[in-house]
Amino acid sequence: MKSSVAAYGPIASRFGDALHCDEPLIVFDHTGAAEALRDCTRRRFQNRRFFVRALLQREHSMRSDAVLPAIISTLAGKDERREALEQAFAGVLNVNGQRLADLAAYDAASLRLMQAAVRLSDGLFVCSQIERRRVCDLLSVDPAAVIAPVKPGARRSPSPVQRSGLVVWAPHLPGSVAFGFVLALAEMQEPLWVVSADAPPSNDLARWLTAADADAILHGAKVIVDANAYGCDDALSLASYGASLVADAESGVQEVLDGVRVFDRRRMASIFEAAVAAIGMASSRPRPGAPVTEPLAPRELLRSGPKVSVMIPTLDRPAMLRDALESVARQSYTNVETIVVVDGGPRLDALASQFPDVTFMHMAENNPVESSNAAFAATSGQYVTLLSDDDLFFPDHVAELVTALERSGGSVAHGDVLTAFLRSNNDDWLLYGLESNMSRSAEASALLVSNQVGAVGVMFRREAVFGDPPFDASIPFCRDYALWLRLAADNDLVHVERITSCYTIRNRGAQQQSVMWSGGTLEGYRALYARYPVEGRPLLQRRREGILQSIARGNMGLAGEPAAHVSDAPWPPWRDS
Repeated sequence: MKSSVAAYGPIASRFGDALHCDEPLIVFDHTGAAEALRDCTRRRFQNRRFFVRALLQREHSMRSDAVLPAIISTLAGKDERREALEQAFAGVLNVNGQRLADLAAYDAASLRLMQAAVRLSDGLFVCSQIERRRVCDLLSVDPAAVIAPVKPGARRSPSPVQRSGLVVWAPHLPGSVAFGFVLALAEMQEPLWVVSADAPPSNDLARWLTAADADAILHGAKVIVDANAYGCDDALSLASYGASLVADAESGVQEVLDGVRVFDRRRMASIFEAAVAAIGMASSRPRPGAPVTEPLAPRELLRSGPKVSVMIPTLDRPAMLRDALESVARQSYTNVETIVVVDGGPRLDALASQFPDVTFMHMAENNPVESSNAAFAATSGQYVTLLSDDDLFFPDHVAELVTALERSGGSVAHGDVLTAFLRSNNDDWLLYGLESNMSRSAEASALLVSNQVGAVGVMFRREAVFGDPPFDASIPFCRDYALWLRLAADNDLVHVERITSCYTIRNRGAQQQSVMWSGGTLEGYRALYARYPVEGRPLLQRRREGILQSIARGNMGLAGEPAAHVSDAPWPPWRDS
């Protein structure tokens, strides 16, 4: 594998180096999503350009692959196995009292982490439009993408005149899963071989080969059935053997090869139909004018323009504040002023001397609302964004949101927020887990029920806050949520589908923080619900009641633990170079 390609997960390791890619590339499957996201996070904080490839197959393929070993181990007869396999492909097989089609193929947490990795990257690399569509559908993303050609296979020696047999090519699959293709082709009279990661449960229907031993058989085969549903990574190499090629319709092979028959994993019989038809076809061959990699140009973002004010309230956490200030100093956007309001507690003169361009305001007493309003009054930027002293901006946070507001003419924008779980390590912090549960647009009705955006991810026009100070003294808790509701009453909240900031949960975990804050949060939500009533909307009222009950139980919707743990890494990530 090229040094510029990093792969996470077994499928990614198998297909990580197939594309022609001159850019740094992170390839991952759902099992490697957490570690891939850790790598993406580190590179973004270091302001490094990189692209991603997310290897996913359609849910029906994942579900049928998952139950194939059980089908084969519990049913003995070929006909019984085939019947169960047909039901699995169609999604109607009954598994633990539920239809297979009703079961989740991928866990939601893995999909969230994969989506976050895409939204941190500079673009998506795929080998076909079909692969792009599949990834975008499954991850609910629509990123800039490059269709990159698959590496061509080496030229083969002249093929024998007389060809015989079919080969199921599935070296990335265990034998118990690849055997499903054997069952689909069991009625054919041609000799049948299967190439899989390990031996199938029986060799009575096909002869098993390892990938290393398959070359001679591939040279003489009439038809090769490519079982790869992730992409057309093996297709050009297989086509070079001179056989007719059968492939998954989701692979995208039709876009790079002519003379290919495809099957649909939702219908088992389509594998047989495609193979029978392929016997009489000419050999598959590369399609003229195959895609050529044209790397995406760097994102067009404003690097200077209207002044942006960053407000940072803090109370006696100088080490965390230093990292927050450093993340502002690392912004690619240049016209930024930073206002730190020390909300009571010790003065931070030593830290202020390290950041001479930052304005430090020292309040005599601790009063978060009064301090935040005083900081706002001291700002002079056309745009204002908020940063907690324990959170961080990615280097393009300001540039992304200013660009969105300037292009749209809107007054409020928000980017997606990554959540990092940290634990203390002497005087430092270590990253041990990641979550992505603040990556969504803020629809007005949903916002009336609960806070849909993270405070660290929002930027608004100064003029959008008029009349009273931005933070309401009568609602001391949930003051950011109160401001979003106030702004949303007159403005759409423009959503930037890119992770621009990072929220941290340290040591004790979000669930303990939720219990600690639940009393004030409950008070704040009740006050906000009274301020913004929803008469005549009974569904929203019922949802509000559910939110209040949940908060009263200490559940504020924060993740108690990360979606997945990752290997320990220094925090902040720009130290991990």
